[in-house]
Parts: sequence; C-alpha cells; structure tokens
Amino acid sequence: GGSRGGGAGNVFEPWEIRDLDAMHRTLDHCQSRWLTGRMIEHCAPAGFVYVYKVMHDVIKAISSDMAYLRRHYPPSLVVAGVFERCVRIAIDAHYRAAEDLAVENARNL
Repeated sequence: GGSRGGGAGNVFEPWEIRDLDAMHRTLDHCQSRWLTGRMIEHCAPAGFVYVYKVMHDVIKAISSDMAYLRRHYPPSLVVAGVFERCVRIAIDAHYRAAEDLAVENARNL
C-alpha cells in the first residue's frame, strides 16, 4: 500500500510508520468483523448484551492504542487520522448495535 504520511512535517522513522500501518490493519479487521449483520447473528444466542460487551472491550483496546500513540508519537496529521478513525469506528459500531436493538425491540412488542 501507499504511505499514509508525508509532507514537510513527517518526522517518523520507517519502523514507526509500520507501527501506524499495523494499527490501521487492526482497524480494518475490526471494521470488517464488527460492522456487519453477521456479527449480530453470530452473537444471537447471548443477545445484545454480548454485542455490547464486545464493543466495550474493543473501545478499551482502542483507548489503550490511543494512549500509546500519545506517548510515542509527536502530534501530527498522521496520528490525528488514526485517532479520528478509531473514534468513528467505535461510534459506528455503537450506532449499528443500538439500531438493531431498536428493531428487535419493535418486533417483540
């Protein structure tokens, strides 16, 4: 893939960029796994409590990744992009689970 960084402000070593790329790959994996109807179906026996537990754990993992970035990288647009993507994925996952829960509740009324 292409570089995610660049520009005059790019002060990363190659190994640091690899770290950031690894984080993006993790996010790609999470997006493809959690943000699908299949995830909800997979969690069906335990219901939505399990979905929320998974999301809770993922958000905790994202928080620790973000803390790592803050400690190890200078402020930059590259790091800001990773932060933004983490937050967007967490919000999307939460919104979709809440939406599915609302549909499920409406069906059971």
